[in-house]
Amino acid sequence: MGTQDWNDAFDRTGIAGKGESVWLGMGLCVGLNLLKELAAFMEDHETVEECKTRHAAMKELINHYGWVGDRYVYAYNDKGEPIGSPVNKEGSCQLNAQTWAILAGLPDDEQKEHILNHIDHTLDTPYGPTLFTEPYTTYNGDIGRITAFAPGTKENAAVFIHGGAFKIVMDYMIGRPDEAYRTLRQLMPNAPDKDIDKYMAEPYVFPEYVIGPGNPRYGEGAFTWLTGSADWVFIAIAQYMMGAIPTFEGLKIDPSLPSGWKEARLLRKFRGTRYDIRISNPEGVNKGVLEIKVDGHQLDGDILPEFRDRIAHIVEVRMGDVKAGDLTKERVGNESVV
Repeated sequence: MGTQDWNDAFDRTGIAGKGESVWLGMGLCVGLNLLKELAAFMEDHETVEECKTRHAAMKELINHYGWVGDRYVYAYNDKGEPIGSPVNKEGSCQLNAQTWAILAGLPDDEQKEHILNHIDHTLDTPYGPTLFTEPYTTYNGDIGRITAFAPGTKENAAVFIHGGAFKIVMDYMIGRPDEAYRTLRQLMPNAPDKDIDKYMAEPYVFPEYVIGPGNPRYGEGAFTWLTGSADWVFIAIAQYMMGAIPTFEGLKIDPSLPSGWKEARLLRKFRGTRYDIRISNPEGVNKGVLEIKVDGHQLDGDILPEFRDRIAHIVEVRMGDVKAGDLTKERVGNESVV
């Protein structure tokens, strides 16, 4: 782990060179799955097999050493002590370790049930999921400065928008579009059900975090204009909700709308082509494409043609209850995670 992984506030967890980030092992598995897709497209069968072998080996290690009780731990420090384990009084359940385990394809059905229960209940707040629970209240030099932040602020158990964005993508990947939309509404700075007197931040830009439970300023937005969340939220909305999915073959159309949405629209530029994607969903279904037309012409399949011109091409998508054998099928694997 060294002095950090995604969470740079765990800056002393592996400072002696012995600490291990379980989360980073999950990130490696996500990367291996993405590389496998590229290698398959290039017909590089040797790399495909190497990615499968390395993924299987890391999955076995993480499930052996990283699964403790009913959750995935986040890391082990230089002393071999767990972070994000049921034995910890503080920081005992870490959001990113649970969401990225699913993004990486690691848990079995029983494990997934446990970690989704933690994501949906243990870590849930009205403002989105907290980064972990409970907050640290005493400085711990074997973990790092995360334990020195005031409880509920920064990485110390705040509702960290970046972590929430990971969770939204995870929800779409496992077929929970309504849960994804619920979290998206919680995180949006202009959410109509936000208490603006408590939130106090600009309603048009993401904060880095919302102050979490365990702090008297719980619910207040902090550090606006300073977050890596926007790109992941864009991916969640453009690729997973609206279903404009970049693939090696082209832009694939497969929306996953919130229940009851009757229409949606996305303007998307891809490989030099401008698409005006207009989705009609008269039945208000979550998923299922019955028909796609491009500039009035029926499309055979779900990959949009590339024109590479300056014209905005009209893409009409009609959703409905899809029967077996129709145009689209459920998306699986780690397609378009990043």
